Amino acid sequence: MRMPRPLNLHLGLLTTALGLLAGCSSPQLYAAGQEWQRQQCRQLADSAERQRCLERAATDYDRYRWQSPAALPPTSSR
Repeated sequence: MRMPRPLNLHLGLLTTALGLLAGCSSPQLYAAGQEWQRQQCRQLADSAERQRCLERAATDYDRYRWQSPAALPPTSSR
């Protein structure tokens, strides 16, 4: 059973806000978010969907940063 999207967004924002207030680093915030995502994945009834969800949640912080659009070099608009 999936949570409604607005609730997912609110929980994600709450996690981020609490992490910033607590002085967590970006990797720590990312790890907390990943753990929350894994918990959501484990609640999925369909095993194939659960496995795909867990695989998406398994990206480590360094790989995430490397794949992040902010890490890509700027493109020329010409």
